[in-house]
Order: sequence, then C-alpha cells, then structure tokens
Amino acid sequence: MLQPQGSQMPKILFIISMGVFTLSCFSQDAVSSATPAHQEIPQEIPLQLIIDSNKNVYRINEDIRVAITIKNTSKGPLRVQTIPSLQLESQEDGISIWAPIRLDRDNRYIALNDKKPVLRLAPRQKRELKYNLSMIKWGSVLSSYWPAKSIKSLISPGTYTLSLSVEMRDKAWRKEITSNEITFKIIEKKRRR
Repeated sequence: MLQPQGSQMPKILFIISMGVFTLSCFSQDAVSSATPAHQEIPQEIPLQLIIDSNKNVYRINEDIRVAITIKNTSKGPLRVQTIPSLQLESQEDGISIWAPIRLDRDNRYIALNDKKPVLRLAPRQKRELKYNLSMIKWGSVLSSYWPAKSIKSLISPGTYTLSLSVEMRDKAWRKEITSNEITFKIIEKKRRR
C-alpha cells in the first residue's frame, strides 16, 4: 500500500477481496482552512458492501429475500449523504430495474419526496439489514419516473443478477460504491394437478 507523503495528500484505494468491494472516499469534515479548493479532500473513509441470499432459485410468485451488510472499516465515523439502490439485471434480455433503498432499517425504500438519506456509521460499525424485494418499489433504469412498481410486475422467469450500489456525494465530489453480485433464477409457478 502506498503511504501518503503529507497530511494533505489525497488517497483513493480500491481493495477487491472475496467478492467485496471497498472504496476509500473522502469526507468534507477533513478539509482544513489551509486546503486549496482545487485539491481532493484528504480523509479516507472506507465502506464495505455485501449482499447475500440463502436461495438461488425462486418461484415467480415467491418473495425474494436478501441480506445486506454495510461496514465502516475506518477508525473514524462515517456521515455522508447517499442514494443507495438495488440493481436487478436480467441475464436473458439485459433489462435492468432499480430500487432506491434506505440503509438504516430493514425493508425501507426512498420515496420520491423523501430527503436524501444520510448514512451514519460509527468507527468500525457493521450494520446488517434484511430486505424482501417485494416490499420495496422498483422501476426501469431507463425511465425518468421514480420507481413505484412491485418487482413482481416487472420480472418474468429467467436468470438475474442483483447488486447494491451506494452513491456518496458532498459539495466537491461524488463516488459510487458497488457490492458483490448475486445470481438467482426465477421459475414458473408450481402447477396444481
């Protein structure tokens, strides 16, 4: 790992390990009055995102449940505005849908008129959340409309990949962090005899 040559030197560090992406980004709180406006913000704030499911095959009418783990891996607190979203992509036709979610409580999504959430994590804090994908609102990534549909109205049998993306921004910067991907199949309903 490269060592900084001064306290004002910016760092961006990507570590890819066991399917988990860690991104070090920067916090406005670290800017001193001596930092010129054109420099990057020097404080490192790593965040880990992991998404998991205990199943890899679901029936079309079955609830899809996932677990999300987020972790602040730094020694300092994390407080930044975010737009977290789940991204679901069909492997057959490439169609993608997304759902803006909150990372403070289980099964919470961001409605159109909600304020942009602030992600707050204490040093080394890990938060584990559970989501039923049927309980949050979804929409096409190509649509200009805010997601407002049930996932069951947007998917059909096939193979899908799901990931979590967190956009972090401040006045001077914007970064996107993406989790690992999970793959699962959606199959037809079980027919009655």
